[in-house]
Amino acid sequence: MKPSKGYLVVASKKPNFYSLAINCIESIKDYYPDAKCCLVTEEKFLDGREYVADDLIFCDDHYRAKLWGMANSPYDITMYIDADAEIEHEDIATVFDELDGNDMIFHELDKKYNKVYAIKHFTYENVKEYYTYCGGVCLYDMRNPLVKDFMNDWNDLFRKQYSRELILPMDPWQLLWNFDQLHCGIY
Repeated sequence: MKPSKGYLVVASKKPNFYSLAINCIESIKDYYPDAKCCLVTEEKFLDGREYVADDLIFCDDHYRAKLWGMANSPYDITMYIDADAEIEHEDIATVFDELDGNDMIFHELDKKYNKVYAIKHFTYENVKEYYTYCGGVCLYDMRNPLVKDFMNDWNDLFRKQYSRELILPMDPWQLLWNFDQLHCGIY
């Protein structure tokens, strides 16, 4: 059986994200009318325009509800797209081919935005490392249980850190698990 494939857009916290998400989904369907799209949003935002989505999932009003949404995608292979994105080309229909044997792929953030982030270079186990910032796009395969675990952990750990329930140790790598078994890429 072929895996299900679809696009996931999340709108939480502010009503303008709902309008942006509707526009994003419409722009996907402008170039790929058969696309399956899931809107993850707060029920209070619904205004009749949600019909553009094939699937609708309700989330809370956390400002990073997208992490929860990503972990709860209804599709086997999902492309998460930030709500403020607008699709401008028919290549959106072939984006799932980019997974190419990986479990997850993140899109690298445009270089012009690098200046807004404080930490870019760091040292880990006495080796200088470089942090690549990722934009608002993530392609992932939920058929791998490690991907589902990663998505759930990302959401859970972020929420705990945000609420100050979890204070990261000096070495945040202590929190990581079996990344050698997860195949990730950046394009």
